[in-house]
Amino acid sequence: MEAGIMRKTPRVADLVMQELEAMMLDGQLKAGEKLPPERTLAERFQVSRPSIREVIQKLSAKGLIDSRQGGGHYICHNMGVSFSDPLHTLLEGHPEARQDLLEYRTTIEGACAWFAALRADEHDLARLTECFTALSLAHEKDDRQDEAEADVQFHLAIAQASHNVVFYQMMKGLCVLLERSLLLNISGLYQRQETRNHIFEQHKGIYEAICAAKPEAAKLASEQHLGFVGISLSEMQREKNRLARAILV
Repeated sequence: MEAGIMRKTPRVADLVMQELEAMMLDGQLKAGEKLPPERTLAERFQVSRPSIREVIQKLSAKGLIDSRQGGGHYICHNMGVSFSDPLHTLLEGHPEARQDLLEYRTTIEGACAWFAALRADEHDLARLTECFTALSLAHEKDDRQDEAEADVQFHLAIAQASHNVVFYQMMKGLCVLLERSLLLNISGLYQRQETRNHIFEQHKGIYEAICAAKPEAAKLASEQHLGFVGISLSEMQREKNRLARAILV
Protein backbone atom coordinates (compact mmCIF):
# COMPACT_ATOMS: atom_id res chain seq x y z
CA MET A 1 0.00 0.00 0.00
CA GLU A 2 1.35 3.44 -0.93
CA ALA A 3 2.40 5.69 1.92
CA GLY A 4 -0.29 8.07 3.09
CA ILE A 5 -3.13 6.03 1.59
CA MET A 6 -5.36 4.34 4.14
CA ARG A 7 -8.35 2.27 3.09
CA LYS A 8 -11.03 1.96 5.73
CA THR A 9 -12.50 -1.53 5.94
CA PRO A 10 -16.31 -1.37 6.14
CA ARG A 11 -17.67 -2.46 9.49
CA VAL A 12 -19.80 -5.60 9.61
CA ALA A 13 -22.86 -3.68 10.81
CA ASP A 14 -22.54 -1.22 7.91
CA LEU A 15 -22.37 -4.04 5.36
CA VAL A 16 -25.49 -5.68 6.80
CA MET A 17 -27.28 -2.33 6.85
CA GLN A 18 -26.45 -1.83 3.16
CA GLU A 19 -27.89 -5.25 2.38
CA LEU A 20 -31.14 -4.51 4.22
CA GLU A 21 -31.45 -1.10 2.57
CA ALA A 22 -31.01 -2.75 -0.83
CA MET A 23 -33.80 -5.20 0.06
CA MET A 24 -36.06 -2.25 0.92
CA LEU A 25 -35.22 -0.53 -2.35
CA ASP A 26 -35.98 -3.47 -4.61
CA GLY A 27 -39.13 -4.48 -2.75
CA GLN A 28 -37.93 -7.64 -1.02
CA LEU A 29 -38.78 -5.85 2.23
CA LYS A 30 -42.04 -3.93 1.84
CA ALA A 31 -43.50 -0.97 3.73
CA GLY A 32 -45.33 -2.14 6.85
CA GLU A 33 -43.64 -5.54 6.81
CA LYS A 34 -42.11 -6.84 10.03
CA LEU A 35 -38.38 -7.49 10.05
CA PRO A 36 -37.35 -11.08 10.83
CA PRO A 37 -36.24 -11.69 14.45
CA GLU A 38 -32.69 -10.73 15.44
CA ARG A 39 -31.65 -14.39 15.63
CA THR A 40 -32.89 -15.05 12.08
CA LEU A 41 -31.09 -11.99 10.72
CA ALA A 42 -27.90 -12.91 12.57
CA GLU A 43 -27.97 -16.40 11.07
CA ARG A 44 -28.79 -15.13 7.59
CA PHE A 45 -25.93 -12.61 7.51
CA GLN A 46 -23.62 -14.74 9.68
CA VAL A 47 -22.99 -11.97 12.20
CA SER A 48 -23.52 -11.56 15.93
CA ARG A 49 -26.82 -10.43 17.43
CA PRO A 50 -25.18 -7.27 18.88
CA SER A 51 -24.23 -6.36 15.30
CA ILE A 52 -27.85 -6.82 14.23
CA ARG A 53 -29.02 -4.60 17.11
CA GLU A 54 -26.60 -1.92 15.93
CA VAL A 55 -28.00 -2.19 12.38
CA ILE A 56 -31.55 -1.84 13.67
CA GLN A 57 -30.62 1.24 15.70
CA LYS A 58 -29.05 2.86 12.62
CA LEU A 59 -32.02 2.05 10.38
CA SER A 60 -34.35 3.45 13.02
CA ALA A 61 -32.28 6.65 13.25
CA LYS A 62 -32.57 7.02 9.47
CA GLY A 63 -36.34 6.73 9.71
CA LEU A 64 -36.42 3.52 7.67
CA ILE A 65 -37.82 1.24 10.36
CA ASP A 66 -40.21 1.70 13.25
CA SER A 67 -39.30 -0.11 16.47
CA ARG A 68 -42.30 -0.98 18.63
CA GLN A 69 -42.00 -1.81 22.31
CA GLY A 70 -42.34 -5.57 22.61
CA GLY A 71 -43.67 -5.80 19.07
CA GLY A 72 -40.61 -6.02 16.87
CA HIS A 73 -39.37 -3.79 14.07
CA TYR A 74 -41.33 -2.74 10.96
CA ILE A 75 -40.44 -1.13 7.63
CA CYS A 76 -41.83 2.40 7.73
CA HIS A 77 -45.05 2.99 5.80
CA ASN A 78 -44.05 6.44 4.61
CA MET A 79 -41.03 5.33 2.60
CA GLY A 80 -41.19 6.99 -0.79
CA VAL A 81 -44.81 8.10 -0.65
CA SER A 82 -44.86 11.56 0.89
CA PHE A 83 -43.92 13.40 -2.31
CA SER A 84 -47.23 12.45 -3.94
CA ASP A 85 -49.44 13.99 -1.25
CA PRO A 86 -49.50 17.60 -2.60
CA LEU A 87 -50.69 16.32 -5.99
CA HIS A 88 -53.91 14.73 -4.71
CA THR A 89 -55.88 17.97 -4.53
CA LEU A 90 -54.37 19.22 -7.77
CA LEU A 91 -55.59 16.22 -9.75
CA GLU A 92 -59.01 16.14 -8.13
CA GLY A 93 -59.63 19.87 -8.51
CA HIS A 94 -58.04 20.34 -11.93
CA PRO A 95 -58.96 17.58 -14.41
CA GLU A 96 -56.54 18.96 -17.01
CA ALA A 97 -53.66 18.10 -14.67
CA ARG A 98 -54.45 14.41 -15.13
CA GLN A 99 -52.87 14.67 -18.57
CA ASP A 100 -49.61 15.66 -16.90
CA LEU A 101 -49.73 12.49 -14.81
CA LEU A 102 -50.43 10.44 -17.94
CA GLU A 103 -47.43 11.98 -19.70
CA TYR A 104 -45.27 11.03 -16.74
CA ARG A 105 -46.71 7.52 -16.65
CA THR A 106 -46.24 7.03 -20.40
CA THR A 107 -42.55 7.87 -20.12
CA ILE A 108 -41.82 5.87 -16.97
CA GLU A 109 -44.10 2.89 -17.47
CA GLY A 110 -43.00 2.34 -21.05
CA ALA A 111 -39.43 2.02 -19.80
CA CYS A 112 -40.56 -0.20 -16.90
CA ALA A 113 -42.32 -2.55 -19.31
CA TRP A 114 -39.28 -2.67 -21.60
CA PHE A 115 -36.88 -3.58 -18.80
CA ALA A 116 -39.38 -5.98 -17.21
CA ALA A 117 -39.60 -7.95 -20.46
CA LEU A 118 -35.81 -8.02 -20.56
CA ARG A 119 -35.06 -8.82 -16.92
CA ALA A 120 -38.06 -10.48 -15.26
CA ASP A 121 -37.24 -13.76 -13.51
CA GLU A 122 -39.57 -16.58 -12.46
CA HIS A 123 -40.49 -14.83 -9.21
CA ASP A 124 -41.32 -11.60 -11.04
CA LEU A 125 -43.48 -13.40 -13.60
CA ALA A 126 -45.32 -15.28 -10.85
CA ARG A 127 -46.07 -11.99 -9.08
CA LEU A 128 -47.13 -10.35 -12.35
CA THR A 129 -49.43 -13.27 -13.12
CA GLU A 130 -50.95 -13.01 -9.65
CA CYS A 131 -51.62 -9.29 -10.18
CA PHE A 132 -53.06 -9.79 -13.66
CA THR A 133 -55.34 -12.53 -12.35
CA ALA A 134 -56.62 -10.17 -9.62
CA LEU A 135 -57.19 -7.51 -12.28
CA SER A 136 -59.12 -10.01 -14.41
CA LEU A 137 -61.35 -11.01 -11.50
CA ALA A 138 -62.09 -7.38 -10.61
CA HIS A 139 -62.90 -6.71 -14.26
CA GLU A 140 -65.35 -9.63 -14.34
CA LYS A 141 -67.02 -8.48 -11.10
CA ASP A 142 -67.33 -4.90 -12.37
CA ASP A 143 -65.97 -3.66 -9.02
CA ARG A 144 -64.41 -0.24 -9.65
CA GLN A 145 -62.61 0.01 -6.30
CA ASP A 146 -61.09 -3.46 -6.62
CA GLU A 147 -60.21 -2.83 -10.25
CA ALA A 148 -58.43 0.44 -9.42
CA GLU A 149 -56.43 -1.27 -6.66
CA ALA A 150 -55.60 -4.25 -8.89
CA ASP A 151 -54.60 -1.89 -11.71
CA VAL A 152 -52.11 -0.10 -9.46
CA GLN A 153 -50.64 -3.38 -8.18
CA PHE A 154 -50.30 -4.67 -11.75
CA HIS A 155 -48.30 -1.63 -12.86
CA LEU A 156 -46.27 -1.72 -9.64
CA ALA A 157 -45.39 -5.38 -10.30
CA ILE A 158 -44.13 -4.37 -13.74
CA ALA A 159 -41.93 -1.67 -12.18
CA GLN A 160 -40.55 -4.18 -9.68
CA ALA A 161 -39.86 -6.66 -12.48
CA SER A 162 -37.78 -4.01 -14.25
CA HIS A 163 -35.11 -4.52 -11.57
CA ASN A 164 -34.49 -0.77 -11.56
CA VAL A 165 -34.81 0.50 -8.00
CA VAL A 166 -35.43 4.11 -9.07
CA PHE A 167 -38.32 3.15 -11.35
CA TYR A 168 -39.76 0.93 -8.64
CA GLN A 169 -39.47 3.49 -5.83
CA MET A 170 -40.92 6.28 -7.99
CA MET A 171 -43.89 4.10 -8.93
CA LYS A 172 -44.34 2.96 -5.34
CA GLY A 173 -44.26 6.56 -4.21
CA LEU A 174 -47.15 7.32 -6.55
CA CYS A 175 -49.32 4.37 -5.50
CA VAL A 176 -51.89 6.39 -3.54
CA LEU A 177 -51.95 9.08 -6.20
CA LEU A 178 -52.35 6.52 -9.00
CA GLU A 179 -55.19 4.74 -7.23
CA ARG A 180 -57.12 7.97 -6.70
CA SER A 181 -56.47 9.01 -10.27
CA LEU A 182 -57.59 5.62 -11.58
CA LEU A 183 -60.80 5.82 -9.56
CA LEU A 184 -61.49 9.23 -11.11
CA ASN A 185 -60.70 7.90 -14.59
CA ILE A 186 -62.67 4.69 -14.18
CA SER A 187 -65.80 6.52 -13.04
CA GLY A 188 -65.91 8.22 -16.44
CA LEU A 189 -64.14 5.89 -18.86
CA TYR A 190 -65.95 2.74 -17.76
CA GLN A 191 -69.39 4.14 -18.49
CA ARG A 192 -68.85 2.70 -21.95
CA GLN A 193 -68.41 -1.07 -21.85
CA GLU A 194 -66.40 -1.18 -25.08
CA THR A 195 -63.87 1.28 -23.61
CA ARG A 196 -63.60 -0.77 -20.43
CA ASN A 197 -63.06 -3.98 -22.39
CA HIS A 198 -60.49 -2.32 -24.65
CA ILE A 199 -58.46 -1.13 -21.65
CA PHE A 200 -58.52 -4.63 -20.18
CA GLU A 201 -57.26 -6.09 -23.47
CA GLN A 202 -54.45 -3.53 -23.45
CA HIS A 203 -53.42 -4.67 -19.97
CA LYS A 204 -53.47 -8.23 -21.28
CA GLY A 205 -51.22 -7.21 -24.17
CA ILE A 206 -48.66 -5.66 -21.81
CA TYR A 207 -48.74 -8.75 -19.60
CA GLU A 208 -48.29 -11.17 -22.52
CA ALA A 209 -45.42 -9.18 -24.04
CA ILE A 210 -43.51 -9.17 -20.75
CA CYS A 211 -44.11 -12.89 -20.21
CA ALA A 212 -42.89 -13.54 -23.77
CA ALA A 213 -39.72 -11.51 -23.07
CA LYS A 214 -40.41 -9.03 -25.89
CA PRO A 215 -39.14 -5.62 -24.68
CA GLU A 216 -40.15 -3.54 -27.70
CA ALA A 217 -43.64 -5.06 -27.80
CA ALA A 218 -44.07 -4.49 -24.06
CA LYS A 219 -42.98 -0.85 -24.30
CA LEU A 220 -45.24 -0.22 -27.30
CA ALA A 221 -48.21 -1.89 -25.60
CA SER A 222 -47.71 0.24 -22.48
CA GLU A 223 -47.41 3.47 -24.46
CA GLN A 224 -50.44 2.66 -26.60
CA HIS A 225 -52.47 1.84 -23.50
CA LEU A 226 -51.72 5.14 -21.79
CA GLY A 227 -52.11 7.03 -25.06
CA PHE A 228 -55.58 5.55 -25.46
CA VAL A 229 -56.48 6.50 -21.88
CA GLY A 230 -55.27 10.05 -22.51
CA ILE A 231 -57.33 10.44 -25.69
CA SER A 232 -60.40 8.94 -24.02
CA LEU A 233 -60.10 11.28 -21.03
CA SER A 234 -59.75 14.30 -23.33
CA GLU A 235 -62.87 13.29 -25.24
CA MET A 236 -64.73 12.75 -21.98
CA GLN A 237 -63.70 16.19 -20.70
CA ARG A 238 -64.75 17.87 -23.96
CA GLU A 239 -68.16 16.21 -23.73
CA LYS A 240 -68.53 17.32 -20.13
CA ASN A 241 -67.64 20.90 -21.10
CA ARG A 242 -70.11 20.80 -24.00
CA LEU A 243 -72.92 19.68 -21.71
CA ALA A 244 -72.03 22.38 -19.19
CA ARG A 245 -72.22 25.05 -21.89
CA ALA A 246 -75.56 23.68 -23.08
CA ILE A 247 -77.01 24.02 -19.59
CA LEU A 248 -75.94 27.66 -19.44
CA VAL A 249 -77.59 28.52 -22.77
